[in-house]
Formats: sequence, structure tokens, C-alpha cells
Amino acid sequence: MEQMSEEEAAALEAEHDRLLHDLRQSAPADLESYSEVMRRHFDDATQLGFLKQLINQAADAICVTDRHGLLSLVNRAFCKLVEKPMGEILGHHVAAVIGADAQEFAQVAEQLDKGAVQHDFEFILTREGRSPRVLSISMTPLRNPVRGNYTMCVSMARDVTGRWELERQVTEWQHRARQYLYALHPPDIAEAMVEGRVEAQNLNATVIFTDITGFTGFTTRVPPQEVARSLHLYFTAMSQVVLDHNGWVDKFVGDSVMALFGVPGGSPDHARQAALAANAMMAQMHHLDLPWRHKVGVASGQVIAGDIGSQQKPTYTAIGDPVNLAARLKDMARPGEVLLCPRTQRQAGDGFHYEDLGELDVRGYGPSGVFRLLSN
Repeated sequence: MEQMSEEEAAALEAEHDRLLHDLRQSAPADLESYSEVMRRHFDDATQLGFLKQLINQAADAICVTDRHGLLSLVNRAFCKLVEKPMGEILGHHVAAVIGADAQEFAQVAEQLDKGAVQHDFEFILTREGRSPRVLSISMTPLRNPVRGNYTMCVSMARDVTGRWELERQVTEWQHRARQYLYALHPPDIAEAMVEGRVEAQNLNATVIFTDITGFTGFTTRVPPQEVARSLHLYFTAMSQVVLDHNGWVDKFVGDSVMALFGVPGGSPDHARQAALAANAMMAQMHHLDLPWRHKVGVASGQVIAGDIGSQQKPTYTAIGDPVNLAARLKDMARPGEVLLCPRTQRQAGDGFHYEDLGELDVRGYGPSGVFRLLSN
């Protein structure tokens, strides 16, 4: 190696002092700043002495490898990170020391050979009998400014297990939130709610309300476990009927079911599907081993559908006259009876049998036309 003149040595010493000043001005955790400073100042393995002094002052784990990945310099932070003494590190391949895939490092070296200025990646470090750790590695080649090749590579490693675990928990929470929303809403609405793009809109729809007769007395005669089992059986059967007829269950209110048809898609045959579902609900009750009967109210019209919940509990639902009217008709129905408003009866189309009950006094509406849906 050619001997440096006094002027060259003085210039190199000044350059070294400026480098240390630059690094001390950088945040210790800022790997990108370290990499950029090193890339500006180092170009050959002749400066390993200064480099050794430099990396020992850094708070981040730093190692220097030759172009084949063999470790030639490490600092104390690196030894602490890999939990190995320096004597078991130097001269060994960096992949073996940190427990990474040697093939991945070979691919990185190939990219650096082709001119890449930096390569960043993360990997999970598994440890027998201990929790895994996630390491973030930033590799920067030190190139000869004349020849353009690199003879060594400075790598900085950081334990990002805490950040990775937080991201994992957030991802898991988002997954559970999606599962919760998908269980309560149609898929397109659930996804829109996750993305925060649900807007209220006017839709023509049909609403069904069911109600169990004699349920209060039933709850006083049997253990709570039997009440819960019976309600679960009932809600499951009614929900399946709704889904089979292109509707969806908006909510369970006590022992009642509220179902919507034509929301959110605006299906033109919502009234017919609701009438078919109401008949199927009555038929399904004959197959359930339950000690009660139920009654159903059905109404059609324009509703406002959208996220009408709170910031703490977003809820996609529908409000409006058909919702109120269906609830009133349900209250008026007798056990085993389905009552419909005239609009539902007209829009349901052919294939149904009705009994016209004439004008009845519907609470909140006064005299109103009501039809009883007869089983087919």
C-alpha cells in the first residue's frame, strides 16, 4: 500500500473528524442517516482503523463484512444484539452469526455488485426455548470511487420486535373487526365500513319484524341456560331463512328479529322475497322443538339506510316509516300470524294467498289497510 504524504494524512484526519461530527448530529436510531454519511466518506478497506473507532461510538448494532459476507469488524452493540462474544463472531459469515438465510445474503451481495447503493430487509430470528425476535438490517456497500467496486459492506441491525409485535396486534385487531362486521352486515357493507366510506341513502325496501309469544313467562319457568339455548336455536333458524331469501338480519331486539330486504343492494323484488321468507319462517317453526309460537309483521316503502351508529359502535341499519309500521303490525298479529301492509301485498306479486282484514286501527297510523298472509 502506497505511503500517504503528511498533507494527505492531515486531510484524512480532518475528514474523519468531520465524519464523527456528522454522526453525533444524527439521531442514534436513524439508520438511513448513518448509511448516507458512511456512503459519503468511506471508499476503501484502507480506512478500517478509522471505521473501527467510528462504529464503536455508535449506539446501533454495526458490523463490517467483506464482499463475501465474512465479518471483519463489529461493535459492542452488535455483540449484545446477537448475544455472542466478539471472538465467536469475527471471521464468520454474517448470516450464520445472526441466524439468517445465507442464500438471502448471497442475493443481496449480487445486487450490491450490480450497483445497488443500499439494501434493507427484515427477518425473524428464531431462538430455541425463547421468543423469536425481528431484526431490521440495512446494508450499505463502501465503494472505491475510482474503480467503482466495493470491498466491504457496512450493515446496521436493529431489534424491531416491539414494532413488529404492535403491527401484528393491529393486524389481528383489524381481522377480528372485519369478522365482527361481516357477521353483522352484508359483505359489501362490512368492507365499506372498515374503509370508512358508508354514506346514508334512500332505498326502497321491505322490513320484517318477528316476535315470540309467551316468551316472558317462559323465561320465569326454565333455567337461564335453557333460555339461551332456545333463543340461539330460534335466531339461527330465522337468520337462515332470511339469508335464503336474499335478506339480512339487521338486529336481534330481545326475543325479536328485525330483517331487511332490498338493503343495501336495492333489489327490485324485495317485497316478494320478504313475503316468501315470512311464510318460510312460519313453516320452520313447525320443525323446531320450541315451547312457543311467534308472529310476524311486514311492511314496504322507502327507508334511510346507512351507518346510523356512533363513533364508538358503528352500525349499518335502516330507519323510516316501513320499520315502524312492520313493528306495529307485528304487535297486532296473533300467534302464528303474518300481517302485511297494502304496499307489500301489491309488490309481492302473484303466488300468494291473503285475507283482506280491511281498515284496522294501527297504533301511530290510525285506520290502515292490513292483509293476513296465508300459508301456501
